[in-house]
Parts: sequence; structure tokens; C-alpha cells
Amino acid sequence: MAIFETFSGEVEAAGATLIVAARTSSEYRYLVNSLRLRPIPGLVTVDLQRVSDEEEAVFHFPQDGHWNERGHDKAAKTLFELIVTRNLLDSTRKCAA
Repeated sequence: MAIFETFSGEVEAAGATLIVAARTSSEYRYLVNSLRLRPIPGLVTVDLQRVSDEEEAVFHFPQDGHWNERGHDKAAKTLFELIVTRNLLDSTRKCAA
């Protein structure tokens, strides 16, 4: 958590927002639960588990379950929607040179 706090502060000082994308599946649950129990001001989290759960055969390689090109595309669109809806690309935000 200290790493996230430090990194989030550095990113905020540069005029940006740190987004942590995680899955709520069992192997990542510790991170997601920690961020829920101890939210870090300015840090935005997004749960990508829904990308993993939707239409397994469409978004994953059948051999090992990793995301295929369509899965990565869906995750990117999910992140893009979050960035747009939260206005994280607002040009009036302070940006470090």
C-alpha cells in the first residue's frame, strides 16, 4: 500500500490521476480488498474481472485463459470509458512540464 500511496502522490503532483486496474478473482483479491478497506485519495481503481467473466471463449485463449486481442481491446475500452466519464483528460488540469 505504501508503494501505491507514494506513486499516487507523485502522479498527482504531475497533474495526473493514477488508475489501478485489477481483477477481483481470488489471486488478486488481496489487492482489491486492501484498496477498498484503505482507499488512497486521488487513486482510481477499476475492476477488470467483468472482462474476464464475459464470454470466456471470445476474450481468452482456450489453452491458458489469458486475454486474446479481443480481450485486451475490451479492457482498453473499459479503461477509456472510465477516463472519459471521470473527465481525467480535462485540459484545465495542472500538468508538470
